[in-house]
Amino acid sequence: MIVATAARSREAILVVLAAGAVAAQPGTLLSTPGLVRAALIASVAIGLLFVVAAGGMDLSAGPVAAFAVVGLPYGLLVGLACGLVNGLLVARTRIPPYLVTLATCAVLVSAGPRGASGDPTRWFGVPVVVWVAVVIVIAAHIVLTRTRTGLHVYFVGSNADGARLSGIRPGLVRTLVYVTSGVLAALAGALAGPELSPLGTGVRLEFLVLTAVLIGGASLSGGRGTVIGTVLGSVLCVQLLAVMDVLKINEYGQQCVQIAVLLLLAAFNERRQALVRPT
Repeated sequence: MIVATAARSREAILVVLAAGAVAAQPGTLLSTPGLVRAALIASVAIGLLFVVAAGGMDLSAGPVAAFAVVGLPYGLLVGLACGLVNGLLVARTRIPPYLVTLATCAVLVSAGPRGASGDPTRWFGVPVVVWVAVVIVIAAHIVLTRTRTGLHVYFVGSNADGARLSGIRPGLVRTLVYVTSGVLAALAGALAGPELSPLGTGVRLEFLVLTAVLIGGASLSGGRGTVIGTVLGSVLCVQLLAVMDVLKINEYGQQCVQIAVLLLLAAFNERRQALVRPT
């Protein structure tokens, strides 16, 4: 009850912050590039949310999205393969998720393409990636809040041993969330295409999606996080990028800012979780 109330309070604050940020710079989010960028970040971040909520970490989500600009069929296969490899290694070995997905990240960054050209495909004048992001948001929210699968994800993230004693298979859950992350990242990257070019090899995108997930209330220790909060976090990330562009902060400076924000969010979330945790 306390955790649910805290989550709702956080989302209410995020709604106010996101609305204020959009009102201050309406031309950013409401433009086509802004919508595509927000849809891209939100789609990849939601996949990462599944992993983090289950107590894992996926440092390869951004690079998977960047690699997927090669095209939808091949991109999805790469995302599926990376997610499956990550999930199986995390579930069946004692290698920490950070190291497993960092290795995948390194391979993708080294072998991946360097951006795409052209314009995103549109349906009824709106980029397809935006429509797909809406479907992903709705589906993910239903899965995490209304289904047994969502309950299992949070249970494994908060208490894997307890979940195992309850008949849940933590290894299977972890494998599935990594596959989900890989597929969603690849789908978003393939559809966003040219909008990924400013984000380079996907490492910068990885910082953004992790920031969005942490803004949304996820805990790096697992068991927390909401889809709504992650979407609002994605909106704030787009506005943050716009502010840094206006201030003419170079790429290195922007990455330093994003890392600083990540560290602050991680510390804040862990502190907040300690305060609301039942004693």
